[in-house]
Amino acid sequence: MKPSKEHADSVFYDTAAKMIQRGEIDTGLMAKAIAKSYGDKKKAEVLYLEWSVDLMKEDAANKFKQREVERKSNKDKETQNVKKFDDFDWIVIFFVIIITLIIIFLMADI
Repeated sequence: MKPSKEHADSVFYDTAAKMIQRGEIDTGLMAKAIAKSYGDKKKAEVLYLEWSVDLMKEDAANKFKQREVERKSNKDKETQNVKKFDDFDWIVIFFVIIITLIIIFLMADI
């Protein structure tokens, strides 16, 4: 079942819960949670879970922004390459016309 917009972050909670079950704990973040909860273990676990989810959301948002920047950069490069190619085409056409005119001029003298 796909979560609604209101619960779209459930994937992050699931990931955080599984990490906790596997014992993958950020000791610094847990120490902060314990300190903020004044040693109350349950409150510390709740804070830790919330903060872990917040960090995952931030990381996902940053990765999304980075992909957008890279996509825009690639698009700009493609546009520049097309423009360079267009400029190159005009140079080739110009030289072909000049060479053709020189050949016509030389053949007219013969």
